[in-house]
Amino acid sequence: MIQSYNPYIWASHLFTNACWHAKRTEKVLYLTFDDGPHPIVTPFVMNTLASFHAKASFFMLGKQVLQYPQLADRVKEAGHLIGNHSFDHPNGWKTSTEHYMKNIERADEYIHSSYFRPPYGRLRYKQYRQIQSRFRIIMWDVLTGDYISQRTAEQCMQHILQQTRPGSILVFHDTPRSMPILQQLLPQVLTHFHQDGYQFLPVSEIAFGNPKKIA
Repeated sequence: MIQSYNPYIWASHLFTNACWHAKRTEKVLYLTFDDGPHPIVTPFVMNTLASFHAKASFFMLGKQVLQYPQLADRVKEAGHLIGNHSFDHPNGWKTSTEHYMKNIERADEYIHSSYFRPPYGRLRYKQYRQIQSRFRIIMWDVLTGDYISQRTAEQCMQHILQQTRPGSILVFHDTPRSMPILQQLLPQVLTHFHQDGYQFLPVSEIAFGNPKKIA
């Protein structure tokens, strides 16, 4: 199996006020899409979700929303959640806290959301402390690997089946790089879990009453 970086392995014990998954007792999944919107990939995702009456969360880049504002509006009007994913995808480990926060604030001028996901899931603790005072930080426990060109849709699906549990937050990407895998993978994921009785909801439906509980 091709390995990829997943912060859930270690950072869930450090960033305890971030949301890594929802309750494990209900058959609900939270599909999330990063790095859009894109004029070809995002409509494909929306149409596929609509065919299953599924709602999802789109963590958008400010630079993409600036370029495609009407598409971002369409996503929101369709009942999906829009979240801040920074302006141009900086790596928190390689960016000063001052510049990182300015990047998020610049994105907020176009996205207007109280939800944030750090690019790569990489944050310094000081960045995390400042961000969590303003945003609900949404991480994940299942990284689909749709952006890894060496993988196939079948490999990604096997990984998802092994890792996904009730309440899981899954990361996809609505980008051209992910499209070759995504166009096969997303319908497979929706079909499999829909048939197994799951609902698909935006992360705004997650109860944040005890965000420190990681189970």
